[in-house]
Amino acid sequence: MASSNHSTTQTVFLDATARRKWYFRTGTIVGVGFLVISLSVFLFGISFFTSKNKPLSYGDAIQRYHYYYSAANNKKVALTFDDGPNMPASGKIMDALERNGAPATFFYIGKSTFLRPDVVRDAAKRGFDVEDHSFTHAQTVDSTYSRMAFELETTGFLQNNITNDRPTLYRPPYLLGIGVDPTINPYIPLPTDMEWALRLGYLPVGSDLDTKD
Repeated sequence: MASSNHSTTQTVFLDATARRKWYFRTGTIVGVGFLVISLSVFLFGISFFTSKNKPLSYGDAIQRYHYYYSAANNKKVALTFDDGPNMPASGKIMDALERNGAPATFFYIGKSTFLRPDVVRDAAKRGFDVEDHSFTHAQTVDSTYSRMAFELETTGFLQNNITNDRPTLYRPPYLLGIGVDPTINPYIPLPTDMEWALRLGYLPVGSDLDTKD
């Protein structure tokens, strides 16, 4: 009889444990799902309900590009760093630039900016330029105008709140669309994603030399 009671008690105990595990796992999944959805809705709202940059005209873009390619800048280089912020790499790069008195532009990803606002704030305090590199860094950031608006405006909102300086330059992830040369030939139609970026108030920035890091 005692053996039977022990067996019954053991079975109930294991069943209760299994139920507790199921409740815990389900609760965790639901909680994480709720947080992800809440964050997505919050960021989606940001991209449509915050003040946006003033749209840039085709003439504005031409003027700014020609400045960099003027005779006065023939022997100058603009150092730019994409992705991140990532530590300790971001900190080491900034330290090296400071030691050599070299200015630079950091094109930070929005989701990484959200996770490491301290690094973004540090970059701005050191005098480096902090700009927009999309929020997700996905191959599909330029799939639709609404998608690009979300990518740029969400990142711009976050960076502006961290640095008090809203970004106006946009480096497409993987140099999508813009290619490796930001100069504009007036006889060649603008790529659609470049038109969208200008409409959103961002000047697309390519690269003459990709270090393939």
